[in-house]
Amino acid sequence: GDSEDQNLIRLLVVTQYDNFFLSVHEVATGCGWEARKVRTVERGLQIPDEFRASVATYDWPATEDNWRLDVERLTARPDHPCVLLASPVDDEYLRAELVRHGGFDVIPRSADADRLIRNIQFAHFFRISTVRGGRSFVR
Repeated sequence: GDSEDQNLIRLLVVTQYDNFFLSVHEVATGCGWEARKVRTVERGLQIPDEFRASVATYDWPATEDNWRLDVERLTARPDHPCVLLASPVDDEYLRAELVRHGGFDVIPRSADADRLIRNIQFAHFFRISTVRGGRSFVR
């Protein structure tokens, strides 16, 4: 509820790449955030109660055809996290597709710490400012 510290960011990291998680985790730890890794969206859908996240980063493998559905399923978690798509490509078409499916923004997989922090903080503050009164930005 409102008693939660609004500066504590809980980050759900859906990735099969350990290096990506390590870089995100290092950033999170440095900022005093909590980050939890899951390797699959299925697992990410199983843990909302024990780990309520305001932001989820979804590291989309290039082989994944149904990433749009995965993004929709992640945003439909009870905690409605803002979903950032980590991707090797960062273009307007991908961003538009992501937003159309309820996601928030694309993060280049090569993003440096400053960019990660900015994107995650922005998603977090967007998330907490749009859920007061119980409504989410998810269409």
